[in-house]
Amino acid sequence: MTQLGISESTTDVAAAGLPESNRRRRRLGRRGLVVLVGTLVLVLAGAGFGAWTLFLKPSTTGSAQYRTLTVSTATIKSTVSATGTLDPSRESALTFGSSGEVAKVSVEVGDKVSKGDVLARIDDAELEIDVEAARPELAEAEDALAALEDDADATDTAIASAAATVRVKKNAVAQAEAALDDATL
Repeated sequence: MTQLGISESTTDVAAAGLPESNRRRRRLGRRGLVVLVGTLVLVLAGAGFGAWTLFLKPSTTGSAQYRTLTVSTATIKSTVSATGTLDPSRESALTFGSSGEVAKVSVEVGDKVSKGDVLARIDDAELEIDVEAARPELAEAEDALAALEDDADATDTAIASAAATVRVKKNAVAQAEAALDDATL
């Protein structure tokens, strides 16, 4: 009997308000398991059918229509007409490297030109005068440098100054010659 009293007291304590987690959980029986699996199968089957009808079912509204024709040989002619302004496929803005008055234009509008063709010339008389004036100035600066280098009394500062003047005069000649070359477009 003593054992009976202990087991009754344990059952009474569980029923008297112990938390749910301390009680034994109830298992599903065989019947509950069959109902749960059946419900799950029905839900999955319904979801699969719904997805198939929405996404995979072929459309019956756009059924193919076929037309039978006899093969024959014929000439097809298409005409296109339009109005508007035509722009060239390639266009370049050209400028001379030097300023001056245009002396000669060698091409006409619409002419085809190739690389190296002379298109126009500006009056280069003034540019030739600039080149001819720069060359003697360079020669004079070179002579002055040579004289200072030969003079035993010349200072290093005077020689350096004369060398710098020669470099400036060489640049002036190079610029005048480049301007003369740029007279042709």
